[in-house]
Amino acid sequence: MHHDFLRPKLNNDQKIRIKNLYKRDNYHGLIALTQDFIWISVAITLPIFLSFWLYPLSALIIGARQRVLASLLHEAAHGTLFKKHFLNISIGRVISGWTILQSFGAYRQSHVLNHHPRIGEEVDDPDLRYMIAEGVYVKQSRSVFIGRYVLGPLIGTRTVKYIWFLLKDRLIGPLHTGEHRVETIAVVIFHATAAILMYQMNALSYFLLYWWIPFVTIYPIIGWFSELSEHFPMMKNTPNDPIYSSRNRYASPVEAFFIGTHGDNYHLTHHLLPGVPHWNLEKATKILREHEEFRNWDDIWGGIFTSSNPSRISLLDYIVNYHTFQPANSHVISPLYTEMTV
Repeated sequence: MHHDFLRPKLNNDQKIRIKNLYKRDNYHGLIALTQDFIWISVAITLPIFLSFWLYPLSALIIGARQRVLASLLHEAAHGTLFKKHFLNISIGRVISGWTILQSFGAYRQSHVLNHHPRIGEEVDDPDLRYMIAEGVYVKQSRSVFIGRYVLGPLIGTRTVKYIWFLLKDRLIGPLHTGEHRVETIAVVIFHATAAILMYQMNALSYFLLYWWIPFVTIYPIIGWFSELSEHFPMMKNTPNDPIYSSRNRYASPVEAFFIGTHGDNYHLTHHLLPGVPHWNLEKATKILREHEEFRNWDDIWGGIFTSSNPSRISLLDYIVNYHTFQPANSHVISPLYTEMTV
């Protein structure tokens, strides 16, 4: 089933200003990548030079930055990380994709060519298929949902399935189709080579501690909540739900540091204007907010766990207090939204 989600109607002046924000360059992407690896480097030094008791904080920062690399791979797949196509398919592919076990070609196929144009279609939207497979949209009580999809993921209950989703969708899958098989093999060789080099330098333990452990523990948790916040519950709307397909997130500075860097929080704006590079998404959002209906929707949402101000509700607050859940034995069709007074 195809869903026709709302889009703000812009006047000519707004369209011109938006068009100017599509301009790309070759330095913002490099700055973003440099910032992320600086943070990773800082995180590595904490337990090594200060105290190993700081390792949990180190792993948290590294895992969060690995998730940010996925955001930059996302930009490269859209052709917006760099102006030059060659830089998107080289630096974007290797530095922000291969390092986190993701194939550029497979990611582009899944996200750009399938998710964006087919959002909300149960058969063809891979992100929705994943959420349906996880049971997010089945009838269940509020307490069951919170246990399964909020509290559980914090202690890793969805980690294995999330990693498998990423591997199947963005790495292993191409082995079966053959379309991106060479790149998948290259990613495996890339990591095997890195492990061999680290072993020869007697640094394999550092490779495990400061890359792989954060990758299989912290990254999936952040990834899960990011995925959930981007579209839940909008992709399963009914024709009478006057909603957009996504939300922007306005979190506290601390949450934004871990989940919301490089414009990752402007997910609704990105879906409406996928050609705008990440460094211009905030400006684009301000223009979209001149449209009353968009502004009213945008004003509702905070972050995932926190909000930038008390007038906005976080995703957690929405799930706990506002979303209409249907118990498994319910035969009543109720709206996705109760009235939200914000």
